[in-house]
This record gives sequence, C-alpha cells and structure tokens, in this order.
Amino acid sequence: MNPSIKRQKPAKTGIKGNHSTKNGSMMIYAILFVALSIIMITLNQTRKKGVSNTQNDKYSNGQTNPNLFAKEGELKFLNADGDIVTEIDIEIADDDTQTTQGLMYRRSMKQNRGMLFIFPDEEERSFWMKNTFLSLDIMYLNANKDIVSIIENAPPKSEESIWSEVPAKYVVEVNAGFVAQYQIKVGDKMTFKRVY
Repeated sequence: MNPSIKRQKPAKTGIKGNHSTKNGSMMIYAILFVALSIIMITLNQTRKKGVSNTQNDKYSNGQTNPNLFAKEGELKFLNADGDIVTEIDIEIADDDTQTTQGLMYRRSMKQNRGMLFIFPDEEERSFWMKNTFLSLDIMYLNANKDIVSIIENAPPKSEESIWSEVPAKYVVEVNAGFVAQYQIKVGDKMTFKRVY
C-alpha cells in the first residue's frame, strides 16, 4: 500500500435519512391532496343540491335542461276581499329571450309552480303553445295586478294565438286545472316577490 494515499471512509450520503424525509413529505402531500379533493367534491355536491334545478344546468350536449325549475320568486293569488287563495313558486320571464322561451319543452311541472311573465307596458297580449307539451291555464293581469282574462286548458303544441282581449302587463302560466281547483276568477289579484 502506498503510504501517501490515505484510505478514506466512504462519505455519508445521507441517503437513508433523505429518503425517509422525502417519503414523509410526499406522504403528507398525498394525504393533503386526497383530503382537499374530498372536500371539493363534497362542496360541489352540496352546492348542486342547494341550487338544484337551476337554469344553468346543462345536458351533456350543452343545451339547457328545460324540465329544471329555478325558483326566482313567490306569487300569491288573492280574492276580491284580499284573502290569500293560494301561493306558488315562480320562474320569472322579464326579457325577450325568456318570454319567447316560456315553458316550451317542459315535460312536467309541479302543481305549486308556475311562470310569471312581466312586460314593460300594458297592452293586449297573445300567447301560443308551440313546443309546449303541458296543457296550461293562462291568466292575464293588468298593471294593478288584477286578473283581467283567463284561458283554461290551453291545448299543448297548438300554434293558435291565445289573446288576452284586454290590455295586460303580466301573464301567469300554471298547470291546466289550477284555476278550477282554486276557483280563481277575473277580478282576483296577485302579488309576487323576487327571491334572488
């Protein structure tokens, strides 16, 4: 052995220690990632349940699901004495796109739901049932929210115009049979409030 060359101890690489620390850190990150993923999924499902049936829900092809109901307001029907006859949850159509769409393509609607159309002015109105699969009762109301005209059992998918015959600012559509069930008549009133 050459005395000028010292035999050196192998350097400590710390591989064992580093490996252990690296695995521990990676394990913590993995656990945090899984925990955050579970929290995000849970929050997303809770949000969907809490805002169920919104108009933003889409079919896989990107089209809005027409059977979903988005509660936008509450409406009360009042008799001539001002007593509440019944109450319903409503969607509100107050722009051209919404009023044109209306309840088209709906296959069902609960009895305690309907749609309120709000127009900028009071004039004779006409509706039709094109692409509407439900039979509906249609109530026309003036600017004072008095019912001025009622059409019961409007036939599904009809393209015949259904006129108010008197000026109306509001229109309420509900399932056919609703008017008869609650004995709603011309001269009754309605009030509504938005909930968003």
